Amino acid sequence: LHSGAFGKIDFIVFTGDVLRRFTQESFDLLEEQLKPVGVEYYVASGNHDASKFGRSALLEKFGALYHQFDVGTSRFIILDTQEVSRTVSPDQLAFLREALEKSPQISAFFVFMHELIWLSEKPEYRKIRANGRSRQSKLKASNYWKDVHPLFVKQSPTPVFVIAGDVAGNTDAIPAFHDRVDNVTLIAS
Repeated sequence: LHSGAFGKIDFIVFTGDVLRRFTQESFDLLEEQLKPVGVEYYVASGNHDASKFGRSALLEKFGALYHQFDVGTSRFIILDTQEVSRTVSPDQLAFLREALEKSPQISAFFVFMHELIWLSEKPEYRKIRANGRSRQSKLKASNYWKDVHPLFVKQSPTPVFVIAGDVAGNTDAIPAFHDRVDNVTLIAS
């Protein structure tokens, strides 16, 4: 990243499990390693980040565990699928609804979270091998298709990109995933 091999980077978003064990020592090391890159970073909290210290450190750094920011005409939304495990909590749904509705000049939405909560319910996603917490059998509480996806569809024709990162941690897990449903592109890496 510091070599410029990827061109100009404005910021980095981690889709959870940024640290194996979220302690003061590991967080200090993360900050030290990212300093030479010279850009802001954001974290969509994962289950490894959800320790008492991890949640406190992320809250102190970002002011909230779910939040939004705009760059040009794009809106970036960070959600916390750890607040209510593997789902989007009622408070976050209200936040998300407002972030989407108050966006007349926005040309694209980028929504980041940890678990692939959209794998729930759809039979065709049964074969998708994410990490254990994101496998379809573990997503019984997911409210993606009932509550979240309809909010994204209301934004049509504005594209929504939903990006998650709970993959590649198990020996049989996939390294990446991509699908498009309505105006929503689902990405995992």
